[in-house]
Amino acid sequence: MKNLYFFLLVVCLISISCTETNTRYPRVIKPILIGQGKLYGNGQEGITEQNLAIRTQVEWNNLLNAMNSVNNVSDSFAETEIDFNSYMVIAVFDEIRGNSGCSINISNIIEYIDKIVVDVHIVTTTSGADVINQPYCILKIPVIYNNIVFDSNISNDTVPSDTIDISLINTKWKLLGIVDTQTSVLTELEPNNCAECYSFTFDTDSTAVGWSTSNILMVQLRPILRVFLATYALGTDFYLEDAILFCNVINTITSYELNGNELNFYYNENKNYLKFIKIGGLN
Repeated sequence: MKNLYFFLLVVCLISISCTETNTRYPRVIKPILIGQGKLYGNGQEGITEQNLAIRTQVEWNNLLNAMNSVNNVSDSFAETEIDFNSYMVIAVFDEIRGNSGCSINISNIIEYIDKIVVDVHIVTTTSGADVINQPYCILKIPVIYNNIVFDSNISNDTVPSDTIDISLINTKWKLLGIVDTQTSVLTELEPNNCAECYSFTFDTDSTAVGWSTSNILMVQLRPILRVFLATYALGTDFYLEDAILFCNVINTITSYELNGNELNFYYNENKNYLKFIKIGGLN
């Protein structure tokens, strides 16, 4: 009997440990912007196209000295004194360009159990001036010792055609179903009695975080439209038929439309769409 009790205790401890791990990862890290702009030294700063994870004061001083070697760029920074016991610096530098119509945005930083993924978006337009420049973006995050992975994407539009003209911050959206445009039939997804499933809440006017059925759902409307599952832990997403359908659909989303209290994500050649409705937040 004692052996049985011991066995049950071990199982409970393992279950609790797995649950804590699954609920902690992945998680979104909110960065603090230090500086974002362009270098105009015609490459004399000697900074190549690169992504940096700076963890020491010496590395930070070296970068500041290089950036300020032609112009006092750091004068415009929100801060230059970094407590490297608590924070680390993420710095991204683009190639040297001949037109000013380019910028760097870091939209998402996601921590997994074994790495941190930094989403880097290089946005280009044709409306800039002909001037030699080098775009950069620098921010800080709480110090983490996992490997840093930079995921770069390029967009040719600074603002999508489906421009947002209302505030989305703190608004919550819930999936009503999938609409077949050929038949106008709306199909609900199971589980339909789950308040948090297939929902997300905007933390900015363009980014939101929520849940599918057991995994984190990430939404980004601009500068590049992205809807995806930040998945690490196994969960019911992998066993529920409708959740698998949802996962497959969001991987093929091509555009969106915001119309009052309705937000639609379109996919496939028939322009079928996921229909979300606003259930909370600002009016």
